[in-house]
Amino acid sequence: MGDVTVIVRTDLLLYSLLLDLILVIYLRRHSYKVNESAKMVSQVLVAIAVVTVFETVSWLTGEVGNKALIPVHYWSNFLFLAFLGVPEALGIRYLDFRIFGDKKKSKKRLLIYLIPTYINVGFAVYNLFDDGFLFYIDSVENINQYFRGIGVTISSIIIYALLIIVLIVFYRHRRLITGRIAQSILIFFFLPVLGSILQILAYGTTFGMAFYTLALFIIFLILEKDEMGKDELTGLYTRAKLTARLKFKLKAQEAFAVIMTDLNEFKSINDTYGHSEGDKVLKRVAEILISSVNIEDMVCRYGGDEFLILIEYPEDIGERIIGRIEKALGKYNQSVNYTVKLSYGYEYVSEPSKENIEELLHRVDRDMYKKRDMQLQSPE
Repeated sequence: MGDVTVIVRTDLLLYSLLLDLILVIYLRRHSYKVNESAKMVSQVLVAIAVVTVFETVSWLTGEVGNKALIPVHYWSNFLFLAFLGVPEALGIRYLDFRIFGDKKKSKKRLLIYLIPTYINVGFAVYNLFDDGFLFYIDSVENINQYFRGIGVTISSIIIYALLIIVLIVFYRHRRLITGRIAQSILIFFFLPVLGSILQILAYGTTFGMAFYTLALFIIFLILEKDEMGKDELTGLYTRAKLTARLKFKLKAQEAFAVIMTDLNEFKSINDTYGHSEGDKVLKRVAEILISSVNIEDMVCRYGGDEFLILIEYPEDIGERIIGRIEKALGKYNQSVNYTVKLSYGYEYVSEPSKENIEELLHRVDRDMYKKRDMQLQSPE
């Protein structure tokens, strides 16, 4: 009967571990090399999988009365409790990157997000000298029986405190947090906390890591699934992906802006320097466009040397974005033997209910070509 109970308790963990591994493989095969956020999600999933393995082993070796399993039972619990905070820290770092778009700063702040893990590791080491502070395995009366110590409660309070502090910090930068990221933050903070509370209140349940996996799976569907369909050369979204997002914006009645741009006289670069150099120009322009917009905005390769940008910010900041692009483009032109110029079509949509996607894109396209003709006709 005891074996059956253990199997039932580990079922959820094993399903969680399997889903973690499937998502990791999927991310690494489809967008791992070109997508920084996919790398971060993959790291969170790997951390969840590793901690889940520790917890699964602790349950499988927790057979009451089997004294031979005590060392494995002890050390699997040791590792589980010591590194329980790692998935949380990596998950917060991922959300930090999605909000602020700064890889280096999010990596530095990861050291702060890992504070509960430093404390947990310290508690686990201290438990070696004060058995029972964090946990203990009863090898006398109830051979191989696990019991929690006060350290588990303290550790949980520290983790919850960090989550509250991070939420407050994120809230102070709420102007940078748009709909999908806001949803992801709520899911990531709510589901794992709910799972851990249930696991603390109802000993013998295994909701904690399973709820982490569920949270990451939902976030994957909200934020990362769209990253899969990207242009092979530039790593930008495809036209179909951006069109689908535009349809959503119109239905959601959320203000946005659209910028269409293309390379002036791109054919002459291909003819003079070769198509390989032309490909390099397209890649560099794509990088400039991405670096000039916010993390939540979408940049797609619309076709050939044309690009389309969807600015998710509700206020009219299109001209500011174009200014950023031109500044970055000017720096790039100083490093090559030719001059790359862009033409822009732009429109801010304050009343989405009155818009039609085809008509909107036609107007922006017409605006771009009109400005390009004016650029080509004007003397240098």
